[in-house]
Amino acid sequence: MKKVFNFKIGIFTISLLIQSSVFSQIITIEVFETQPYVKWIKTNGVDVLTNPEWVGYKEPGNAIYVFDIDRKTCKLYVGGKLIVDEVVENINIEGDIIKIQSLEPSLENAEAIFETEFEINLKTNESSLTWYNSYADYTRTQKNTRTKISIKKALEI
Repeated sequence: MKKVFNFKIGIFTISLLIQSSVFSQIITIEVFETQPYVKWIKTNGVDVLTNPEWVGYKEPGNAIYVFDIDRKTCKLYVGGKLIVDEVVENINIEGDIIKIQSLEPSLENAEAIFETEFEINLKTNESSLTWYNSYADYTRTQKNTRTKISIKKALEI
């Protein structure tokens, strides 16, 4: 945000450019490996991970999530390509746990809406993505088993 103030001193005008700095907290999560867990009911990520009805194999990942906490945005890059660029519904921070929630349409089925929650545990350096598929009535949690989490404050001008 920039503001210009003009002052007249005699026949001269002096313009001062005053710039207010705004910082934004950015959380970046690089995902190298994930493991899927499923429960055929609408539930939460903790329930799916502790009482799964199906557990898949660990899979290699090539994704980068970029969350701007202050602007409430999420970007997802897969293989270096931007796949998702969205505003998130809600961000809840409780101590070392950050939960980022949104509603997303399915890429495969236009009738399905996913209620998603990305959970980041800053203390344990763990993260997972949970979504409920309203069309097929199941909750899936992708536990990120190998990740790199970084947090920075970015200066916005």
